[in-house]
Amino acid sequence: MLELARQHIAALGRPDFSSKIKLYTGEIPLFSHYQIESQIESAFQREVRLPSGGSIVIDSTEALTAIDINSARATRAAISKKPPSTPTLKHPMRLPASCVCATSAVLSLSTLSI
Repeated sequence: MLELARQHIAALGRPDFSSKIKLYTGEIPLFSHYQIESQIESAFQREVRLPSGGSIVIDSTEALTAIDINSARATRAAISKKPPSTPTLKHPMRLPASCVCATSAVLSLSTLSI
């Protein structure tokens, strides 16, 4: 099975990753060992807490998806009445590269006059 996985990665055009594939022999199930299930559940929650203390809140409707980034630094600054000294976006590239705010069908229907 290990060799089959390595061959598959090589066939996908990344033979350099083949050496990184290792057989897990631990007693605890792999997903439990790395807490993968809880990370997946966390990714689908409305609010995701960040290690920095901030959070990302994602709300979706039929027409748009709103992403609100709350910085713990900005909250602390508001309490101390000092403006934040750095931008509140610590890792903006971790957000999806693009968010679909409205489908083309909704845009097309909104331009029709009946």
